[in-house]
Amino acid sequence: MKSHASMLRRILIPLALVALIWLAYANSFSCAWQFDDNRSIVQFDYAHASLGEVVRFAPQRALGFLTFWGNYQLAGYDVAWWHVVNIALHTINTLLIFTRASRATDTATRAAFATLAGACVAGLFAVHPIQTQAVTYIVQRLELLGALCLLLAVLGAIKALGSAGRVAQAAWGILALVALAAGAFSKEIIVAAPVIIAAYVILLQLRTARARWYAAAICAAGAVVCVLALLLQFKALRFTPWPHFTMAPFAVLWETASPMAHYATQARMLLLYGRVCLFPWQQRVEYDLLPSAGFGEIGVLAALALHLAVLGAGLALWRRMPAVLLGLVWFYAVLAPAAIMPNDFFEHRVYAALPGLLIALLVPLCEELTTQTAAVRRTLTLLVGGALALLLLSFVSLTHLRNEVWRTPLTLWQDAALKSPGSWRANVNYGRELLANDNLPEARTYLERAWQLNSNNFLVALNLGAWHYNAADYPRSLALLQAAQRMKPDHPLVLLYLGSVQLAAGLEHAGSNTLLRAATPAAWAALAGHYRDQGRNADALPLYERMLRQRPQDTAALMGMAETLIALQRTNEAARFLQPLQALPARVAP
Repeated sequence: MKSHASMLRRILIPLALVALIWLAYANSFSCAWQFDDNRSIVQFDYAHASLGEVVRFAPQRALGFLTFWGNYQLAGYDVAWWHVVNIALHTINTLLIFTRASRATDTATRAAFATLAGACVAGLFAVHPIQTQAVTYIVQRLELLGALCLLLAVLGAIKALGSAGRVAQAAWGILALVALAAGAFSKEIIVAAPVIIAAYVILLQLRTARARWYAAAICAAGAVVCVLALLLQFKALRFTPWPHFTMAPFAVLWETASPMAHYATQARMLLLYGRVCLFPWQQRVEYDLLPSAGFGEIGVLAALALHLAVLGAGLALWRRMPAVLLGLVWFYAVLAPAAIMPNDFFEHRVYAALPGLLIALLVPLCEELTTQTAAVRRTLTLLVGGALALLLLSFVSLTHLRNEVWRTPLTLWQDAALKSPGSWRANVNYGRELLANDNLPEARTYLERAWQLNSNNFLVALNLGAWHYNAADYPRSLALLQAAQRMKPDHPLVLLYLGSVQLAAGLEHAGSNTLLRAATPAAWAALAGHYRDQGRNADALPLYERMLRQRPQDTAALMGMAETLIALQRTNEAARFLQPLQALPARVAP
């Protein structure tokens, strides 16, 4: 019997989890690059960048960007292989969660339900449709790596504390420290690891009230020391002429942040995170969540009261069901970094928090089975197993549907605009994608709606101005783009569109100056193309040279340079720029 149970735990369930994951994400391999994928992957020259340049591009996310570099070296820009790596990381995280969830309980009763509890938590985590943003959106490999580091840190620390031999303790301790260090270069959620480790030790390993209080006091003191060290590091805490706190290091951050009153929104946002974890319906990339005006709003007070009630229930149950409080601590600790600054709702942020919620709900449920009589336990186990199987199958189907939504930017924003009609961002982005796909009539509907919802945002004015430019309505386009420039005077994209419209409207001098002020390869290309259309190839040449100095392997710049030289009858020089085009790897257009 023990050998069968061991085989189930060590082989059969892990294999089933792996199969479920790859089945759920089987239709994601052809999903396109989205959002920051373009800036961080497609438009970054991994072919010629050194490792130092990759690290300097995003030092705080260095580990993730190094995996991007490695992915490019192995598969170029073949998007399917980038998805394979993300799914593989998700698979590893799922297996680690199965290991941890199987032990999230008191050791005296673990054996009776550990395997079922671990399978429930890991299975639902593996194919939950809320995870599609973290897994299918390629750049969110950063979230997957952050979760991996967090799980390894928790595993290493707990194993080190529970091992008997010094060699084993040292090995597991080193793993925990390395994971913490790696997590610092992946995602800020790594700060939750010490909190989860402390909760695990206090709730599940220590046996006396005195030991728990001592441990809690030590952890609290350690947390205070860490916070003070960070404040000193950022020079936010000073001791001259007397100890005082200054916000000076954060001045730039706070100037561009939302008003302090918008922090009240976070209470409602945490509830939304919990809702999509428990009831994943009406998922979308843009949630219509209006900022709160202050903490006195009824909705905010109700949300705060509900959070306190949930945590109070966990505290009330911690002696009999410690996994409830452990899971809640896990959930809130992982989401805490997302609450530092008021921001939009992003589904990928719940990726590493979901296991905590599942542990809080499912581990106690499975543990209750051990208190029943044998006959009742068998019946309930079959019912729980059947319900789990049905839920897993439904989640696999929902994940398939979410992958289809993520297939292209057009399908992604269509889904968001239909589900969040009151969101200006969803409307303007869907209108932009329709415009990019030459669907001008429908694009105007959504761009005009976005203008009605929020005419004080430069993106709305910018994209509506682009629509009027495509419709050859240059006066209206110029007015809208000038409005966008007043909101964002130095934004390169605004300057690019404004300069292009000025040239199309015959404002030669103004358009040329605006495009030169943008100082981006796209602006130089637009101005060079304008000069070539006028037969001014000699004026276009230095613009292509600028592009190539900044992006030596840019195909548009190489082709433009070659064609301009040919037009100037400098064919020998043109061949030098045509030759690299044949050797360049295939690159998927953003």
